[in-house]
Amino acid sequence: MAATSGNNSTDWTGEPVRLPMDLCDNAPDWHRWVVQQVGAAGGGARDANAALRAFVVERFGPGVLDTHDWAYTPGSGRMLDHLLGSVPRAQRGAVLPTYQRVAGALPDGAPVTSIDVAAPDWSRARFTPPTQKPGLFVVNALHANPLASSLSPGFLTDVAGYARSTGLLLVEDDPFRGIGPRDDRWPTLLSLHPQGTVYLGSWTKVLGWPVKIGFVGWPRGCRSAEKLRAAAPTPEASALVDLAAVLTTDRAVGIRRRRDALLTSRRAAVAALLRTLDWPFVPPSGGAHLALLTGQDVRLRNILAAERIGGLDAAHFYPRSAPRTSRPFLRLGLSNVTEQEWDDLMAALERVLAHLEADFRDFGSVDDR
Repeated sequence: MAATSGNNSTDWTGEPVRLPMDLCDNAPDWHRWVVQQVGAAGGGARDANAALRAFVVERFGPGVLDTHDWAYTPGSGRMLDHLLGSVPRAQRGAVLPTYQRVAGALPDGAPVTSIDVAAPDWSRARFTPPTQKPGLFVVNALHANPLASSLSPGFLTDVAGYARSTGLLLVEDDPFRGIGPRDDRWPTLLSLHPQGTVYLGSWTKVLGWPVKIGFVGWPRGCRSAEKLRAAAPTPEASALVDLAAVLTTDRAVGIRRRRDALLTSRRAAVAALLRTLDWPFVPPSGGAHLALLTGQDVRLRNILAAERIGGLDAAHFYPRSAPRTSRPFLRLGLSNVTEQEWDDLMAALERVLAHLEADFRDFGSVDDR
């Protein structure tokens, strides 16, 4: 991960103590509820691989079984570590800003495409090829982390065309697709360039699953992907039993609906608060987070950390020497907060933001209304 800023305290191990809005993980009360749904789904043996194949057919259509081989992963984060670690550091590329785990794996001077959030959202961005061709290129297009905005179909079509013409291997990091019923309005690189796209999904994000489990689609006949596949990490088979039980019943649909309702409500609540305070932000298309725009992202991070609220400043989402956005931002995670804590946390956020001077939010008019 990129170097942190802010004044988080540390625990007895010396690791930073994570605050409620630092991460996009899931709160303990959500995990407890999901475990209850597992019990309601019933026990017994399930064919986990058949459950996964049925899911991807429902999500993407039957053709994905012809173009890709599908398997479970021990979380998309570990898969990203594996994929990025399997190519020379200088050949790792991504669309910036990007998930902090990816940003931390990119070298200074990495082949990247940087998007400025001055628009203020990704839907207006145009793809500019990197100045040098990477060996592997990570794209998080839907409800992207950290901005919670989505790249346009035109941008993705241009990425696919670039990859097709250069032989570039794409990694589509797509952890949030499937939470909301309208996510399929956005295309996938999987559909636009199937022969050269490794697809990563996440049960941790889609279902809020208590164990880190995801899934991967490996493009058949792609030699560069086959080399990466050989040593890819896999989860313990025992970890898939409960997930398969849920996927083969209607419980998965109910979990996704409740999760969508929770995250939609929280995004709306934070957006309403920011509008009341006349504070600019990137309009979220979905996801478990929201990007607040600020001219003082590091200072604001420090203030919110001192108040035990949390949030990550823009430095976490770029390699050190990469071009940065002209509008710094602070990502607020919305899912790692219990229902019992939510109202108090929102009140604390409002209290802190309402008393900050104008230079924290001096961006003029923004199209977020």
